Amino acid sequence: MRNTERDILAMCAADDVWSRFLRGYLEHALTRIAWNCHLVASHLEDHSTWIDIGSFGIEPLWILRQQPTVSVRAVSYEGMHLRLTAAGIGSVDRGEPVQAQLVIDKVDVERDALPMPDASCDLVTCFECIEHLRTTPLPMVDEIRRVLKPNGRLLLTTPNLVGSRAMVRLLAGKNPHENPRYHRDPRYGIVHAKEYTMRELVSLLDGRGLEPTRCRALYFRRPSLVDRLTALVAMVTRPLGGRMLGIGSQPVLLGDNLFVEARPHDRARVAWPALVFEPDAPR
Repeated sequence: MRNTERDILAMCAADDVWSRFLRGYLEHALTRIAWNCHLVASHLEDHSTWIDIGSFGIEPLWILRQQPTVSVRAVSYEGMHLRLTAAGIGSVDRGEPVQAQLVIDKVDVERDALPMPDASCDLVTCFECIEHLRTTPLPMVDEIRRVLKPNGRLLLTTPNLVGSRAMVRLLAGKNPHENPRYHRDPRYGIVHAKEYTMRELVSLLDGRGLEPTRCRALYFRRPSLVDRLTALVAMVTRPLGGRMLGIGSQPVLLGDNLFVEARPHDRARVAWPALVFEPDAPR
């Protein structure tokens, strides 16, 4: 993992605007990005087809250098043409030999279709994206279900609304949806539009044709003493609170991030998952 982290930092060493942005992003996300790379690599074989939603280009370029036969599509709200050279990731061709290149298509996943045919993808990834959607994730989730092959997989991560760090923020009087301002650019949002609990994610995905097969809460940093003390409190309050609310004893998932792996299923879809959204909300 440490070698992968060093490799990723070297990939972002170019002296241009995009690489400087990525280095700022990696100040708090490096371990998670390295974990993403290993996770994706474990799900891809030669000639697999993969689409990365909300992509910054780091994971796709790392994979393309390791597995050049993989077919990768990437989409984001802005789009970009990236090249990976010995100097690192850049959007300008300086005449250096290109190790890998990637076109990130400009797609608004709340409104636009993914640029892939039906049942064409072995893998869809959605890393730290769903919490930024400002209206509804349903169009994106429906598109993911549409493009996945019957035996394909979705890999999704998102911040944990009831994780230990979020609980400490709330106790301190802060909004747990606050986003670290690593880029100091309001175009990317300072507050996440909606963060999720695991119960909400499972309800959302399963209700739209994607069956969660693996669900975990993860720390991409060393848990602090405060995290451990929060866990002790939650071991009592979560089961007790679940019974008081009539929703059953709730699992204690305190990691900062949630991870879900899901596969397509053919059960009837729920028109509007009431657990996550108001039933009469506009679609």
